[in-house]
Amino acid sequence: MTSLPTFQDLFDPRGRASRSGLLAVALLLIAADVAALVFILSTGAAFTGPGALAFKIVSVWVATAGVSKRLHDLDHSAWWIAKALVVLIFWSIAVAASLLIWFNAVDAQNPAHVAFWLNVTASAAPVLAALIWLHVARGNLGPNRYGAEPDARGFSLPDTSAALTSLDAQPAG
Repeated sequence: MTSLPTFQDLFDPRGRASRSGLLAVALLLIAADVAALVFILSTGAAFTGPGALAFKIVSVWVATAGVSKRLHDLDHSAWWIAKALVVLIFWSIAVAASLLIWFNAVDAQNPAHVAFWLNVTASAAPVLAALIWLHVARGNLGPNRYGAEPDARGFSLPDTSAALTSLDAQPAG
């Protein structure tokens, strides 16, 4: 990485991000969380209300935009995020229901019991696997339908030439 991501790199989900681009987004999000934690611990302020909500909404949007760009670099639609979320919800329900067959609900909510940790581990495993895949998978070489190959910063802008051409071809009405 030769420079920090731009505003468009962080907030626009279009375009592509290489492994280093996604890592830059992840590191910036971690740095923002650490800065918020330092602020909270040093001032004793409660991080609640509209400010905390706005901070988390921006964090989730930047993370989603980064993952969208990374999926584009792998030549996959960002709709994979929504599909993965649905699968994760059903997976978590299946894991919890399976554990309730062998353990009672009180044990499953007790961090001192094995049922709690089985639930946490089994529910988090698909997310961890997806994150590892996103960080190690090689992106497509050269341009693809989502834009040019990411530059040295780890990002590329979306390819809007096809959209502009199709708009120019439409008759004025």
